[in-house]
Amino acid sequence: MREVIIYDYDPVPQGIKNFEEILVTKKLRHLATELTLFGIEDPVEIMEAIEKAIKVCQMAGVPVTENFKPVFFCKKDNIFRDWRLSDLALKLAILNAGIHHKIVCRTQVDLAKQSLFPFW
Repeated sequence: MREVIIYDYDPVPQGIKNFEEILVTKKLRHLATELTLFGIEDPVEIMEAIEKAIKVCQMAGVPVTENFKPVFFCKKDNIFRDWRLSDLALKLAILNAGIHHKIVCRTQVDLAKQSLFPFW
């Protein structure tokens, strides 16, 4: 009896994968903590807005990994998680934060005023 060895073959060289990662990361110009600049300061609310924005991307067929990337920071022996966000991800997070923030409400109204529904 002969043994069959199955190798995990990936035709894309690691150098190409690293380059793709650099290009994607370059698009992720924002941090989720920047939401505090818009008055969205509660860490739980920020995380909920990010989770909703990720769900929106998934449902719309937008690649999540090209718009959201978890990152970790160490400060005084504590590890904190943040998110690197693309422009689209930051805007979706703002739209999905609580409506008790003026920026969220103004953004939603501005968006609704645009011709979102040309058939109406």
